[in-house]
Amino acid sequence: MCLLSYFPPGVPADKRALRLGAEVNDEGHGCAIIVDGHLIVDKGMDFEGVLAPFLTLRELYPDSPAVFWSRTVSAGEYGLEGCQPYGDDQTVIFHNGTLPYGGWVKDYPSDTAAFADTTFPICFSSLDDDDTFGALEHWMTPVNKMVILTVNPSYRLNAYMVHQDQFIEKDGAYYSNSDFLGKGVGWDEEILVSHGAGQNVHLYRWRLTQPGQCSRCHTFHKPTEKHLVKASAYPAKPAWRDETARRTKFHIPPAAGH
Repeated sequence: MCLLSYFPPGVPADKRALRLGAEVNDEGHGCAIIVDGHLIVDKGMDFEGVLAPFLTLRELYPDSPAVFWSRTVSAGEYGLEGCQPYGDDQTVIFHNGTLPYGGWVKDYPSDTAAFADTTFPICFSSLDDDDTFGALEHWMTPVNKMVILTVNPSYRLNAYMVHQDQFIEKDGAYYSNSDFLGKGVGWDEEILVSHGAGQNVHLYRWRLTQPGQCSRCHTFHKPTEKHLVKASAYPAKPAWRDETARRTKFHIPPAAGH
């Protein structure tokens, strides 16, 4: 599970929404923005370290499409290699969900990495073709959402939303689920009377028929660990995880006219 946030041209980044989303998805972050015909990409494990330069660039270039992504590890590698986006210097892919792959994607840090390296260039790169775009949406299934940013001149657009109707729109921005509202907001709640030692446990699960659903809860009809909440506290992260390591790919160009 993760939170994928897309800010179309002219829509400012909502730093409060991004911070609330990162409270739930705090296991890696990534972002991208188009600046003067070039893709600027950053990824890292420290949320504030990725957010600050992203907000700076968003203020300098408000008329460019921009994406921010925060992760909860549900599959794939933990760490920088598991952070989105994936792609090349002209096209990058952000994804929320679980793609319909078999076990071979274990050769990649995530299913999104496998998609960007193999399936997309071979099968679905003709994004301006209606049949190809429709085939991509059909293959992904509605529980997967995707934003593709590109500066490749062969494309008609710089940004493509796959399953746009499954995003939640607020103030012109698009979010893959309601994590941007904060923990538990926008979720259905049930009480599990018997769990573990027989204690009462709150189960939060996305409304599966509404936009913004969690793909793993939808697929497996049961909550992920993050959706199983005791005393409103999320489980502590394992001690072996290094929360400080990060690398940056940012180069902040001067603003036009400065």
